[in-house]
Amino acid sequence: MTYLRLLKRLSGNKQVHNFGFLFSIQASNILISVVTIPLVVGAIGVEQLGLVDLSLSIVYTLNIIVSYGYNLSAPREVAINFADKEELSKIFSRVLLSKLVLAGGVGLLLVLATQNLGEFNRNSTILLFSAAVLLAEALFPHWLAQGLEKMHILSIGNLVSKVTYLGLIFWLVKSPEESFLVNFLLGISGVGANSLLLIYIVKYWGISFKRVSFHEIWVSLTDNFYLFLSSIVGYISINSGIIILSFFVTDYMLGAYSLADRVVRVLRIVPTIVIQAIYPRASRLYVTDKQEFNSFLRKSYILALIACLLVSLAAFLFSPIIVEVLAREHLTESIKVLKILAFVPFFASLNIANMILVLVSDNRKVLVKGTWVSFCVMVVICVGLSYRYGALGLASGLLLTELLIFTVQFYFNLLSIRTDTLHFYSLNKVFKRGTDNE
Repeated sequence: MTYLRLLKRLSGNKQVHNFGFLFSIQASNILISVVTIPLVVGAIGVEQLGLVDLSLSIVYTLNIIVSYGYNLSAPREVAINFADKEELSKIFSRVLLSKLVLAGGVGLLLVLATQNLGEFNRNSTILLFSAAVLLAEALFPHWLAQGLEKMHILSIGNLVSKVTYLGLIFWLVKSPEESFLVNFLLGISGVGANSLLLIYIVKYWGISFKRVSFHEIWVSLTDNFYLFLSSIVGYISINSGIIILSFFVTDYMLGAYSLADRVVRVLRIVPTIVIQAIYPRASRLYVTDKQEFNSFLRKSYILALIACLLVSLAAFLFSPIIVEVLAREHLTESIKVLKILAFVPFFASLNIANMILVLVSDNRKVLVKGTWVSFCVMVVICVGLSYRYGALGLASGLLLTELLIFTVQFYFNLLSIRTDTLHFYSLNKVFKRGTDNE
């Protein structure tokens, strides 16, 4: 009966629902990617696939500019003003138009780059058509649905987009000459689905478009600058490990590490999804009831730590099976790397509470400081360990970096949002006692 009551409570918990919908979005993205790969390779060949993937990587990097930290700041604004339709409409219009302006600017730069830079010019057609992905990102109302805790609509929209993309690939891409369509169809599918989501939001959620001045857009971009810097460093931190390793190991060892790294990148999504799931309610409680906020965040934090520990232990124990399924052979080096990297999700989950405290207090400079210091430390540690111990050294360095990220962010939180940090971790009495002894 106890387990039945627990399951019933969890099934009615909005944060659990949000986590489930967010996880389903990521899972469907991964699944469609896996299904699409053999279709694309069979149609355009391995050489063109490399150019397609290169173009998509460039566009995904440019998407950081289009999102410009709004995925961190906008959900908080929406969550706090969820009952005020007029204010919600202003936030909705301002953020949407700001992202469209950024997408237009980045798209223009991409056109100029393909015309004037030799490296880009080599696959300029594929890269230009990939720009549709920028528009899809600008129109994606993830931040609004997250703030209102209505993630189910995004799950449906994302599934429609990906299934449409898969169907268009099967229907339209038949030869290497049509390789430029691969990323274009991904972007167009997203644009179509996201446009329908926006129409649905305006029609059924009571939110409307408002006139937004250029000055309001400029102020919004200025306010989000620190979050933008933090997003850049976060992206580089996640993707720079394999680049660092490439200077010190053979192609075979790089491939062995890459296989394990791909698995862990998927698993590391779990702490990120937890933050996205609890962020809206935490934002509201922080403004209305600090005591309830601390209670809610502690419970969520403990559950997240347990869940991520179980994920890490499962990845560690089943690492030989995971590698054999993916590689279709027993790669000892990949298994060794995965056994170390398996604990990255758990170590990353340690920083969940620190991140929520920074985000709900809207202390953006603290986040930037913590992110940049952690990045610099990560580079030094990972370069040194990669040089000395190769792939195993990098894996150990990334694991150690996650622990240092928690430590660094906790330190900066103590400096800038001391009261909130001490109250959450129940350290106020300890620090007070230490001060009294002095």
